[in-house]
Amino acid sequence: MAICCRPAPPKASPYHRASPLLAAVGLIGCLCAMPVSAALGANVVPEQARDTRQAREALFEQMMANPADLDLAFRYAALATRAGDLEAAIATLERMLIFAPGLARLQLELGVLYYRLGAWQNARSYLEGALAADNVPPEVIARVEPLLERIAARQSPTRSATTLTVGVRHQSNVNAGPGARTVTLNDIDFLLDDSARRRAGASVFASGRFDYSRDLQSQGDRLESHLLAFATRHESLNEYDTLALEASAGAALDLGRFEMDASELALDVSALGVLLDGEPYLLAPGLNAGFSTALDPRWHLFLGGEYRYQTYQNSTDRPNADERTGPLLGLSTRLEYRPSQRFSLYTGLAGERHQARADYFSHDQIELSLGGLWRFAAPVGSDASLWTLSAGLGYLDRRYDRPDPVFSRRDEQHNQETYAQLGLTTPVSDNTALLWQIDRRNVTSNYDLRDFSNTGVSLAVSVSF
Repeated sequence: MAICCRPAPPKASPYHRASPLLAAVGLIGCLCAMPVSAALGANVVPEQARDTRQAREALFEQMMANPADLDLAFRYAALATRAGDLEAAIATLERMLIFAPGLARLQLELGVLYYRLGAWQNARSYLEGALAADNVPPEVIARVEPLLERIAARQSPTRSATTLTVGVRHQSNVNAGPGARTVTLNDIDFLLDDSARRRAGASVFASGRFDYSRDLQSQGDRLESHLLAFATRHESLNEYDTLALEASAGAALDLGRFEMDASELALDVSALGVLLDGEPYLLAPGLNAGFSTALDPRWHLFLGGEYRYQTYQNSTDRPNADERTGPLLGLSTRLEYRPSQRFSLYTGLAGERHQARADYFSHDQIELSLGGLWRFAAPVGSDASLWTLSAGLGYLDRRYDRPDPVFSRRDEQHNQETYAQLGLTTPVSDNTALLWQIDRRNVTSNYDLRDFSNTGVSLAVSVSF
């Protein structure tokens, strides 16, 4: 006897807990990794010696012997920059100001380095100094003016940013179907129809994000709004084609006024809408709160909470979707360790309560995650841009309130999930990057139809402006 599984709802993404849109559409990835600005001083150190400790030590000894040699200083700073040690590069070039005050090239390189560190005021001071020097070369002006425009935009009371991403993805199990030919329902074995079993497929996707903030000029407080959109089109399984849109608006309050330095409280309202195969599927307004604080310069703590009322819409392919309608309450915590600008680790714990009209869809879940980011000098090419490698692992336990009579009259559904992802961001310019990713998801369930695994591979291009 043939049987088809009931379509599953979009799954919460374990990799972007703060984005309900990405959670709703199940987009897994490191799409938040941003391109890194191009670095200074290309091709000033032989390729075979670049990024090696021995080369830096040799140049350092030469600098100590010839402290006024500008060429040695520039070569050492370029090598330190390529190795990601921006502080060492800055210290070297600032020391050279003693011997060459007002040199346009020196001011330019220092401005670029401070820009990469995010120290906008220092960067602006040095870049303006480069323009004020005598006989400034045209190539220096061409580099300085765009940077000054970006700094002015960042220091403005109002800021906005847009990121657009397009890509392709292949999955081994698009429909989250089991691999077995037969399943057991209420102690009776059934033969699965091919449409209910694991089906591989390719898809194209596009996403966009617009962020806007306005500084209230009141001790660091600001208003924020965000708009996210996601669309995917599958090669053959069009019932999984997705269009999703989320908007949020709120305020971020600096808690320094309460003697809580480097701490912030964020509150916002949001609304999420999802279409599946062109038909309305989900509408979910919500309230969100977040608290972040720096325990010390290396350790950072994040706490979050959300409430959403999820309204599911019935359709031809999903005639019982409204049985999932109900509130969602979520709490999460995340601890990050950042020993340097190029490396970070995190671990997170999250819990959710889903209440549904049908009690066999009501459930509790708990999730444990860990991962990290590593930014390193590009192993190919002559520029000093940093590549970003990201990795994440997680475990999720989901327990339902009542047995689903379609599957079992006595046993509640219990799912255990593990997931892993590995991503690489490779900048190709100041505002463009390639995003590479592979991910794996395994779900073990006491309901045979909910037992599956899926491997995904994706490649995308991201542009920010």
